[in-house]
Order: sequence, then C-alpha cells, then structure tokens
Amino acid sequence: MDVASVGRPSEHDPTKSEVQNMSLRQRKLTPRELEVVECVRLGLQNKEIAHRLGIAEGTVKIHLHTVFNKTGYKSRLQLALINTRRWHD
Repeated sequence: MDVASVGRPSEHDPTKSEVQNMSLRQRKLTPRELEVVECVRLGLQNKEIAHRLGIAEGTVKIHLHTVFNKTGYKSRLQLALINTRRWHD
C-alpha cells in the first residue's frame, strides 16, 4: 500500500452498508477474539498480545484470522479503527 492511498477506500474495504450489516457477524466474536481485537486497537504486536493474554503467538494469529473472516476486514488497521464497544452489546 502506498502512502497516497491511505485513507481512501479500496475495492477491498467494506462499504458503508456492509459495515452496518456487520453487527450480526460481530456478535459472533468470542470473548477471547474481542480481547485480541482490543489489544490490536491498543497497537500491540502479536508477540505482545500473546504475552498479555497468556497464549501462544500462533494462537493470536489464529484468532486474528478468524476475526478477519467473521468481520470481513482485511487489515489490523481496520480492526484498530472500529468501535469494539458495540461488540459487547
């Protein structure tokens, strides 16, 4: 990704309607997946997340892969920018 494209939607970014419809998919996130997302929002790397949550780094990667599949997001940045509070409702 080049610097000029930052902040502009790409063909892979969810549309506004997709984001609005994601609440159902987001509710399927497990408590542990939500913890991993919160750590991503704090800017932690996988190794730091693993240490903080007491799990293996590979397990963090699996959780992130699952979260990406459930939400339709493609990057950590997208996860970091979302409001996880609505996932706890």
